[in-house]
Amino acid sequence: MKFNIFIETSSWAFAAQLMTFSGSDEDSNTQSLLLTKESKINTQGRNNVHVFTYQQQAIAIFIHKIGDFLSRQPIDAINIFAGISTTQHTVLPLIKRLQRHLPTITLHLFEERASVLAYKEFAENSPQAVHSALLRYADEIKNELVRQSSTPPSWGICMHYAWAKVVKTHFYVRHATLPAGLLTTRLHSLDEDKRVAWLSLFGLTPSLYENLKNFLANNAVLLTTTPYSSLTTELHYAAVEQTLEGIKNEFCGQANLLTHSAENSFIARLHMRGWNVITLPQKIIADVLLWCGVTPSLLISDIAEEALFKPANAKALILTSAPEEDTHVLTNAAQEQNLITTLSPTREVEHYRQQQPKTKRIYICTASMGDTIFALGAINHVRKENPNEETILISRGIYRELIEASSAVDAFWEFDKLTPEMLFDLELVKREGKLHVLATWEQILAPAHMTDAFISGTGKSIAINTHKQAPVTITSWQEEKVETFFSKHNLTNNKIVLIHANVGSKNRTWFKDSWLELAKNFIHDGWQVIFIGSDKNNYGNKSTMEIMLPGAVDGRNCFSLLETVALMQRCDLLVATDSGPVALAGLCNIAICALYTIIPAKNRLPWRHGELGWNASGIDVGCHYGQCGHLIGSESFFKNTLHKKYKSPTGTDFDVWCPNKQTYTCLRKYSARSFWNEITAFLASERYRPTNV
Repeated sequence: MKFNIFIETSSWAFAAQLMTFSGSDEDSNTQSLLLTKESKINTQGRNNVHVFTYQQQAIAIFIHKIGDFLSRQPIDAINIFAGISTTQHTVLPLIKRLQRHLPTITLHLFEERASVLAYKEFAENSPQAVHSALLRYADEIKNELVRQSSTPPSWGICMHYAWAKVVKTHFYVRHATLPAGLLTTRLHSLDEDKRVAWLSLFGLTPSLYENLKNFLANNAVLLTTTPYSSLTTELHYAAVEQTLEGIKNEFCGQANLLTHSAENSFIARLHMRGWNVITLPQKIIADVLLWCGVTPSLLISDIAEEALFKPANAKALILTSAPEEDTHVLTNAAQEQNLITTLSPTREVEHYRQQQPKTKRIYICTASMGDTIFALGAINHVRKENPNEETILISRGIYRELIEASSAVDAFWEFDKLTPEMLFDLELVKREGKLHVLATWEQILAPAHMTDAFISGTGKSIAINTHKQAPVTITSWQEEKVETFFSKHNLTNNKIVLIHANVGSKNRTWFKDSWLELAKNFIHDGWQVIFIGSDKNNYGNKSTMEIMLPGAVDGRNCFSLLETVALMQRCDLLVATDSGPVALAGLCNIAICALYTIIPAKNRLPWRHGELGWNASGIDVGCHYGQCGHLIGSESFFKNTLHKKYKSPTGTDFDVWCPNKQTYTCLRKYSARSFWNEITAFLASERYRPTNV
């Protein structure tokens, strides 16, 4: 069986892909899968053709499902057709699932707007340098193919061309000259017979095509811009009207306009101003006309393929809503190749922002529970300086209850469920410098407390410490859940210790026998012991150990996050390794004794009451590399000490990190007796503040 897979990432490249589609459905041994985003494809009467429409935010899920399906099929050949500038999001995850079919795969990658920059970069290097770069990029791709990570890597534009060194790859270009050695086909307009078959895919009959062609050839403007957001529609078309009014004098007599816009009020106003407007059906994309060599007098477009790859004799005006810093590099490169003429901003986003009564500040933190709690503390600190801003935190759905209970934020948005309106708000705050991504590697590995690293990432001062604790509200029914648990297990002793025997990151997982011995010490000393934690934490595949000990209470999987905080409020001491419950304990006054391996305690113990490590003791353990977490981000350490090639770390890499040959000596050599001695010393010190005093 042979499979042809066409993936739409841009309408321009997809239209070019379908030039190769004609006749592929006539072979009974060939199945064609068309993954479309915007294009409406007419496959009536074509056998073995399957069209799937996907939403942009769900492309990863879609690709995974297609890959899983194909991996179970008997396959003789696979042809994958895609735009060239997004292969890390499309081609990479698909091929990851088709590893055993790798010799049968041929890639067909098509020119897109971002590749303009790649052409320029290639042109500025010698053939030998380009060849070396492609080999280096190919090694990175091969590493990604075997790496167990669902997060697409960040690639430079030129890296997409390195697929040629991984699998058989065919490149399709219209303007560029690629380096020698790459299999390249230059795209041209189709002849009459092929054009009829191709146009039929887009619902364009020969007679309609001829009418549109004649219309555009007669003092016509082809308008392909769209509003940045549904919220800026009115502002966008106001900018378009102003632009059209400014150019109308260039046309003799009545001017013609062809557009996809379905805004009746906009079209009516244009008619009143003397424009003859024809609305193009949505299924007929403007790129199809341009691929056919149809030449309007003027093309008004955003920065997209139709503007960069228009017919050479057509004028173009770029009418964009993008900020200048996002467009100047691309437009300069395109202008050097005489691909566009004029750029004009719509400023619709800026004008929309000026109409809003309140400024937003948005944070993104999709990391672990502990990181999310430290993020709330940092947000609370920043908010005290900007009390009139609306503060929003984007995070994972499993932390909704926790985040919505905090007065540090006004709203919680779930990372995987962002609406178009939310995405537009993200663009607004980004342009104002009020979008902050927290828990980056620079912040995680910073030689500072994580809360302070987050605050510094916003550009704010860390000098005042009074508001670095995350505020949360515990409800009466959460407290009642704890009281019921206490009554059930007859927990009446004033000395209650919570033990979190975590199973997760290997470099932060102590040993079951050690936890058991420690718990016995507590019971012998008159404490009541409750084992806490959850086996339902679907972040990072973390769980807790099952420790059976007479006299101890198993409180695992009994409480939600906020119920756990309510439990902590009723207890005296938390004992754990560096894990989420330590940060959770920072939301109340319980005493903390925690074991730290790869990150120093001073960088992770919670801020409470304006004091770092208030009512807490952090015990640092390590081997001859000390607290080694920061070394995972050191290229010189990899080169000079480990004698290995450095690569940017992933969360999985960090979870198993141990430069001492992954022996985890720091944990293996640290005994329960040593931990018990540290705990009893803390409890006898002035730093310990009993909860019930």
